[in-house]
Parts: sequence; structure tokens; C-alpha cells
Amino acid sequence: EPLNFVEIHYNQAKSGYLYVQEAKVLYPFTGLRTDYQKLELSFYFLKLISKGTYEGLPDNRRLFDLLGNSLRQLEVSQQPQILKLQFELKYLYYLGFLGIDDDTSEFVSKPVSLHGQIELTDDEYAYLSQLTRRRLKESDIELKESRL
Repeated sequence: EPLNFVEIHYNQAKSGYLYVQEAKVLYPFTGLRTDYQKLELSFYFLKLISKGTYEGLPDNRRLFDLLGNSLRQLEVSQQPQILKLQFELKYLYYLGFLGIDDDTSEFVSKPVSLHGQIELTDDEYAYLSQLTRRRLKESDIELKESRL
């Protein structure tokens, strides 16, 4: 199940195989399974992270934290479209595909737990959504968009 935060303990045998000793679910994100749109958006987040990372990448921790914090916020969010936009902008910034300017600084500097405090006009939202789509396409990380 991709939507579980788990802790796994393993050993490596002399043959090179890894043997799982114990696996424990630390957080199951059950709130995402009760709303189809939120579930769809959570898989969009997972796909983005998967496309922008690989094992051993030095900056994986920031992206891991972004994913976990965003999924927790998505469970209770009343504004998932703002959370999605903030996730995308932070993601692009962390990967080096976006700089901070007057339009993006509030999204990048605020934790995702405060996404509900970000107020945008329809024009501002449209501009930033278009910016993220363009940057994702330019960075070759374009995915099928979530409907949110």
C-alpha cells in the first residue's frame, strides 16, 4: 500500500539478499481513503515525488518531508487546490526548477500546514497554476493532472 508510512527493519544476508525482520505501520493516512478526489490527489503527489527522486539522492529528505506533511494536510484540508499548488511550487523549488519571487515566496516559505491561510484571487490562482504546469513540462516531470 503506497499510502502508509512504515518502518521496516531488515538484515542483509551474505548472499546479498535483504530479509525483512519487522514491518510496522506508523501512520496509515486513513483520511485519504474516504474521499476519492483526495485519494487521486495523493497519488498525484506520490507520482511527482517518484519522478523527481531516486535512491541515494542527497535532497530526498526535504521531498520526503514535503510528501508526508502534504498527505497529512490533505486528510483534513478544506482547500485541496491550494495545497496542490503549494506542493507543486515547493517541489519545483526543491528540485531547482523554480526561483523565489514575489509570486512564489509565500508558497515556498510557508509550511503546508498553513496552506489554508493563503488567499488568492482567481487570476493569481490561474497564473500560478499555469506557471507550475509550464515548469513541470519544461523539467520533463509532466504528469496527468489531478482533477482538483
